[in-house]
Amino acid sequence: MSQTVARAAHAATAIELTARSPAATVAIGQAIASCLGAGDVVCLEGPLGAGKTMLTRGLAAGLGADPAAVHSPTYALLYELGGERAPLVHADLYRLERAEDVLATGLTDILDAADCVVAIEWWRHAAPWLPVERVEVRLRPNPEGARRVVQIACGDEPLRAALRAACAALVQDRDDLHAADRRG
Repeated sequence: MSQTVARAAHAATAIELTARSPAATVAIGQAIASCLGAGDVVCLEGPLGAGKTMLTRGLAAGLGADPAAVHSPTYALLYELGGERAPLVHADLYRLERAEDVLATGLTDILDAADCVVAIEWWRHAAPWLPVERVEVRLRPNPEGARRVVQIACGDEPLRAALRAACAALVQDRDDLHAADRRG
């Protein structure tokens, strides 16, 4: 399957949530983390301030790491957090100018080792080295208020089903989340 066809399939089966609070964004990250294990890659996309680092805090909490230790890296492009379920490597590639710059970060070695969960903000520069089967999360702030739309897509059908179930359970438990399922 071509990457264009795969991307269209991802978009067609995306899980869409509207988070009405920062805590809801963190909770989405925790729900995603509940479905992940070592070797999984989460690609985070969205403009500055969309909530990528906040969602990564939820990933950390869901993997058993300290969410307060997650921050948007200023100098280091990536760092590792030990987690009870799996370690988390958080990469923020915002400052990279070229795809080739990814090689100097050590990210490709981490991806090859597949012994942790990797969350990548501004992941497009790393696209040539990323696995086809990955979780893609797109965050869009809503200009009408403190809400953000979170779309979760994954080509791996069993993982997508687990993500869908985890998000459905989350929406039932919270009043600051709303689901808009985009299954065709």
